[in-house]
Amino acid sequence: MYRIFRSYKGLKPLVGILFILGSLALAQDFDWKAYKGETLNVLLQEHPFQEALVAELPKFTELTGINVTTTIAENYYDDMTLDLARGKSSQYDLFMTDVYHIWQFAPAGWLEKLEPYLSDTSKTYPDYDFEDVFQGLRDSTKWNLESGRQYLGQGSQYALPFGFETSALVYRKDIFEKHGLSVPNTLEEFYGVIKKLNEFEENASIAMYGSTSWEMIDSGFMNLYSGHGCIDFDETMTPQMNSSCAAEITTAWLDLITMYETKNQMLEDFNQGNITMMITDTFFDLENATSAPILGGQQTHVDIDSLVMNARSKHKDAAWLFMQWATGKEFLSSAAINYNLLNPVRVSIWENPDFQEAIKLYTNYYETFSTLMPNMKVQFSPQPLFFETTAQWARVLQDIYAGADIQQRLDELVSSITEQLQYARLE
Repeated sequence: MYRIFRSYKGLKPLVGILFILGSLALAQDFDWKAYKGETLNVLLQEHPFQEALVAELPKFTELTGINVTTTIAENYYDDMTLDLARGKSSQYDLFMTDVYHIWQFAPAGWLEKLEPYLSDTSKTYPDYDFEDVFQGLRDSTKWNLESGRQYLGQGSQYALPFGFETSALVYRKDIFEKHGLSVPNTLEEFYGVIKKLNEFEENASIAMYGSTSWEMIDSGFMNLYSGHGCIDFDETMTPQMNSSCAAEITTAWLDLITMYETKNQMLEDFNQGNITMMITDTFFDLENATSAPILGGQQTHVDIDSLVMNARSKHKDAAWLFMQWATGKEFLSSAAINYNLLNPVRVSIWENPDFQEAIKLYTNYYETFSTLMPNMKVQFSPQPLFFETTAQWARVLQDIYAGADIQQRLDELVSSITEQLQYARLE
């Protein structure tokens, strides 16, 4: 109809009305009750999303007639791996996951490909609007099972994002205002701010989360690293952790970070005034805390929380209804506003005045993430040995922090990872 009348300017308002009426008719025709009476088993991790989901599950059951049984696992990823490995005897239909486990589970054929559902208008609610989810998040949960940074965002859609985290620079607003300091956007500016703070403040340190697990790299370090233009692997899967860029940012990280703590220690020290700055993804409800993008927010690394479907689920169409509802505009808006599920994945929620009002409590939060969001995606290269190689990288950084030679340890790291990749035939 649009093609027939598009040349008649006077009829354009009519065309718009007819389009809206047609969309409403499609929405009314969509059958949410098509799988009434089925039961889904969902494995969940302790998380604000999980809390909101469980609280609002009666709404989903009322809408669809589908019953949902939830299990909250203490050793979540161990339980998830064990259940998926059971094959046909797997009991769960749906799981929460990060991107990195997709790189483990998808090659094994354990995860359902979602693009056939997204493209099927009989299965996907007309107003679901997957493109409302930030493109960087959508692309980061797609993969073609090939190892290499160029393959992120290609292939099949394996997950629907519901939340994300990324690190920001958090600083004591009162101390910065006291000395007339500006937020540092480059390494040189970082050094300048620290130098000035050391002249005036006894506790002028900057802290970052530290551990020997892969999470240490996934936290603030990767934002410093990727924000400076460094990469983990090139397109041939050759490790780049010892490149000149990597050595420079590792040296800068060593010079900048004067304290290397757990997240709880950081928050406590920040509140007590023992540190002036920290690089963290946890900075809410902190007195005098203000956030800003790290290095101006270029090439932002993001950790994504998503829902995936078990490829051996016996209730796939019912599970798809649940995935749509749990990542749709209505539920995620409620979760963000009423249950403190921050960092919504949908553009429309960030534009929602109610959400904007709810986050005014967090100083500069909206401004920080508005800068970060256009450039955010997973900055790691997709590959099945992610956890092994990244944990090894974290241990090397620990050694460097303890005094080991930077270039020597990075060279040793690359040599070791190269051997692992060759053995696994990923190089």
